[in-house]
Amino acid sequence: MKPNHPFAATPTEGPSSLAFARLLAPTLVPVVAAAALVALAAAVALAPGRTVRAAPSAAPARAPLAAPVAAPHAANPLAPSGSPSLAPAAQGAWEAIAPEGATCGRGAPFEFYLSQGASADAGIVLYLNGGGACVKEGPAPAGATGPAQALHCMDFGNFQDIILNRITVGIAANLFAFGNRADEANPFRADHHVIVPYCTGDVHVGRMTESYDYDPTPDGEFPVTHRGHLNVLAVLDELETRLPEAAASRFVLTGASAGAIGAIFNFPYVIERWPNTVLLPDAGIAPGHPDSLLVREGVDIAARWSADVHLPAYCPTDDCMTDTQRLLRSHAQHYDGETAPWRPFGYLQAQQDGTLSDYFEITPCGYQVGLRAGVSAAQRQPNLRAFIPASAQHVLSNRGFDGSVVTAADGTTAPAFYAAVGSALSEAELPPDVIDPWLRCNDITLPWMSGRR
Repeated sequence: MKPNHPFAATPTEGPSSLAFARLLAPTLVPVVAAAALVALAAAVALAPGRTVRAAPSAAPARAPLAAPVAAPHAANPLAPSGSPSLAPAAQGAWEAIAPEGATCGRGAPFEFYLSQGASADAGIVLYLNGGGACVKEGPAPAGATGPAQALHCMDFGNFQDIILNRITVGIAANLFAFGNRADEANPFRADHHVIVPYCTGDVHVGRMTESYDYDPTPDGEFPVTHRGHLNVLAVLDELETRLPEAAASRFVLTGASAGAIGAIFNFPYVIERWPNTVLLPDAGIAPGHPDSLLVREGVDIAARWSADVHLPAYCPTDDCMTDTQRLLRSHAQHYDGETAPWRPFGYLQAQQDGTLSDYFEITPCGYQVGLRAGVSAAQRQPNLRAFIPASAQHVLSNRGFDGSVVTAADGTTAPAFYAAVGSALSEAELPPDVIDPWLRCNDITLPWMSGRR
């Protein structure tokens, strides 16, 4: 392996928009701006937002949360702007902001998107976008696809594409659980909305200032600077400057997939600035299964990314780095109203998430075994709630273009659960856990089938 070297920005030489869209699709509803993007969306098998129902045999006896009305409306226009001007954009319009010094992992420009709320002191919803992660050297093996391909940084398709990011924000943002400003049942409709794209391959946690070379050949180079956390800090700095009146308002920290994992790790940095933070990740549970890639190699990966400093004092052990369910639970335990001021927490996670099980290199049943063990411990934490449908779907809170939503066996919808947790002011206002009867797994009787692929 060649010695690592400081990374100087180079001209774009990365993957096509098609590769980027393929990675983006599991975490965002497929976006269309023209017939070509319609074709891309049609080619993606995962479709967040479709209705999912489980067998009703053992559904808990409780009244479902009412589903918010999915009122369709025209997407807000995106107003690209790289200037640091503090002049407020029109309420609801999207503004592109390029923080000074922030870049993508291969040197491409980085920007995030802000849609200002109805008032200066409105709440803030910050969404960390997803799109996989890369941790392996060299190109992917011949024939590898999906996560098996994307885990190799030389074949990771999400290092840059500002144009597609802008299209996504401008068209699909109102399909996020918080994004529909025309829906009167949406408790976040008047808030400031912030979307943070993902282009660093490190689930928004890297702190690198020098690159790592992922090309193992003597003469090749493929430098990547995993600096996702530094980009998040740059976004937070911008928000403090632009939205000072919102300092005491509700701040919902959320995200999907890699963005959900990033939300869990970045939570301490957000709540120290906005004390009324709610943590609400969607499809970000990396369970503590012993065969999981993150359990096997997570500590070493974090050290490479300079991300091994993120753990809070109340969760300092290695399992807090390799098991996001453990870290999420520790956040809730700390902010329980006794050790620190009370805050609500929630998460949405399919029982056999097919995308995450691929990324962690375990079977769907292995994923479920790890998730279920963590759920048993989390249920003892009164300010933490879970929405866990009997499904393999990746990302649950987004709506489909037709207004469809993921629905649990008791009738509770993912957006309704999301809204109830995000707006809760006390434990009494939190919804109950929504956990469908667990899917059957052969590994209950054949345990060796629950491990690595």
